[in-house]
Amino acid sequence: MSYIKYNNYKTNEPDAIVATRVLLRNISLGEFPVRLIFFTEVGNNEQYALIKQQIVEVLDDWYVSHDEKPMVALVCQAPTDCLFAVEVQSISKKYMPQLKINQLMGARYATLEVDNDKLLLSGAVEHNDKNLTIAEQSEHVFGIMARILKIEQLELNMVDRQWNYLENITRNCEKAGQHYQQLNDCRSSYYATTTWGNGYPSATGIGTSAGGLIVQFDAALLHSARTVSLDNSLQVAAHQYSKQVLINGETDNTTTPKFERAKAVVYSSVFGDTKAQIYVSGTAAIRGEKSLENVDIQEQTIATIQNVEYLISLDNLKKHNIRVPKVPKIQIFRVYLKSETMYKEAQEIIARRYPATPTLYVVSDICRDELLIEIEGIAE
Repeated sequence: MSYIKYNNYKTNEPDAIVATRVLLRNISLGEFPVRLIFFTEVGNNEQYALIKQQIVEVLDDWYVSHDEKPMVALVCQAPTDCLFAVEVQSISKKYMPQLKINQLMGARYATLEVDNDKLLLSGAVEHNDKNLTIAEQSEHVFGIMARILKIEQLELNMVDRQWNYLENITRNCEKAGQHYQQLNDCRSSYYATTTWGNGYPSATGIGTSAGGLIVQFDAALLHSARTVSLDNSLQVAAHQYSKQVLINGETDNTTTPKFERAKAVVYSSVFGDTKAQIYVSGTAAIRGEKSLENVDIQEQTIATIQNVEYLISLDNLKKHNIRVPKVPKIQIFRVYLKSETMYKEAQEIIARRYPATPTLYVVSDICRDELLIEIEGIAE
């Protein structure tokens, strides 16, 4: 997966069409964007549909052919230091002949085959119907995900990274239950159809203001590398949480979130490990399985950064039989904040530690009410 490069760009243009054009001009000429993830403030699902359509129309005009047009997602989270932002996930143009973009049931996805490696990156696999529960929308989305993998002759357990963007993530519906728990139960059901000998994917489950459910995922069949799931001794693995920390945990069918704290793709030679790219899951101020409660944004930010840094530390990598010459460097951060008012304090702490790291700050609900910040990233 080191074929994929990451960057983000920002603008204060208020109009979606103008903003999209400005952001596209910033993309490096040497890179081909495979997946574009736009972030902006969206008030409701009607506005979401309009802005998404405007972005798609700009892309239709900007790129010559269907095969050159990147996959796109609109995530309804307001950036804290701009009006529109985009995270660009791209490949070198030299790989373009091996890239194919396909579509299934409205969901676009890309495959890249280099030597004996096969990568699959999905666009937005989404469902947004206010008449359906999140559980029903999840069934639709995971069903498409499973069909895409089957068509490409990949197994579900080859998914290494997954993003789950969920409207009103902590809302608790009287009959159907909490939105996030509905997603987790559906994910558990699909994941139970295979074995996960190499651990679950790295993942983020985060709230949005509109858009229903949007899932993106990366899968890989690699011969040039091995994938390793990373635990963090400071935290209980999410898939091993006790019933006490789950919403409606007293019911027998309540399931845990099926993801790992991080996933490493390790490239080796006859001389040993040479490089590792690490996909850090959405990480928060959780120790053991309990949130740090009744503390401010500064303390939660510091605790979250400590969790991330321990995950990618040489000591932790060595525990997982990964031996690289130096601590992996953070390539990019995405920071989710409960409130825009927390931006300055969180940004000062993160920027002091990572002054040169491209970092996108957005406002969103987090999967537990007491959590104020969540951070994901990629290290190499």
